[in-house]
Amino acid sequence: MHTLTRMRMTTETDSPPGASGGSDSAPNLAFLTSLQLSDTFFPTGLYTLSHGLESFVQARLVSKSNLVELLLDYLESVLGSADTVAVSLAHRATEDRDILRLMEIDRQLFLMKLAREARESSRRVGKRILTTAIALNPNSLLEEYRAAVERAVSPGNSAVALGAVTATLHIARREAMLIELYTFTASVLGAAMRLIRLDHEEAQRMLTQLKPRMIQVVQENQEKGLQDMRAFAPLIDIMGMEHERARIRLFIS
Repeated sequence: MHTLTRMRMTTETDSPPGASGGSDSAPNLAFLTSLQLSDTFFPTGLYTLSHGLESFVQARLVSKSNLVELLLDYLESVLGSADTVAVSLAHRATEDRDILRLMEIDRQLFLMKLAREARESSRRVGKRILTTAIALNPNSLLEEYRAAVERAVSPGNSAVALGAVTATLHIARREAMLIELYTFTASVLGAAMRLIRLDHEEAQRMLTQLKPRMIQVVQENQEKGLQDMRAFAPLIDIMGMEHERARIRLFIS
C-alpha cells in the first residue's frame, strides 16, 4: 500500500521518484539519473547504431588515425549546431510547459536530417526514451508529447525527447546537452570497435580526448535559439544515404 501511495503522489505532482527526500539528495538524484540515461543499460537502441560510420569504413575514408577528426566533424557540424541546440530548446519548452513549442522544435530538427536512416533512427530512439521515461516517472507533459508522436503530429526526435525528459527529471540543461554529445560519441566509438578493430583502451583514449571539445560545443550552443539551429556536413549526409543502399550492413544506420 505504501508503494502504491508513493506512485500516485509521483504521478500527481509530476516529480521524479525520490525528489521528496530533501534538498540534499536532489543533486545526487539528478546525477544518478543522468548516468542512467547515458548508460548502455538504458533501452533506447542508441548503442546499436553506427551513425554512418559503417559507410565511411566501407569507402576507406576513416581509420584509427583520423577517427577523432571525423567525430569532431559530427560534434561541431551536426550534433552541436542542431541536435544539442534542440536538446536545450526542448528542455526550456518543457520547463515552461509549452507543448506547442516542443513540437515546433521537433519538426524543425526533423527537417534537418537529410538521410532517411538518420530520421528513422532518431525517431525510434526518441520513442524509446519517452516510453521508458514515462514508465519510470509518469509525467503529464511527456505523455501529451508522446501522444502527439503516436499520432504523427510530432516526429519524436531523440534529442527533443532527451531534452524534455531531462527537464522533467530536474537534470540541468547543460548536463542534458552533454548527455547528448557523450552518448553519441560513445555509440560511434562502440561501432568503431567492431568496424576498424579499435580496442577498448584506444576507444577510451579517444573519448577522453574528445571530452573537452564536448564541453566547448555546449558552451558555444547553449544559448542559441530555434532560428540558429543548423546542420551542414555534406559528406556525413552522403555516407548516411550510401548506407541505405549497402548490400551488407552490420548496423541499422
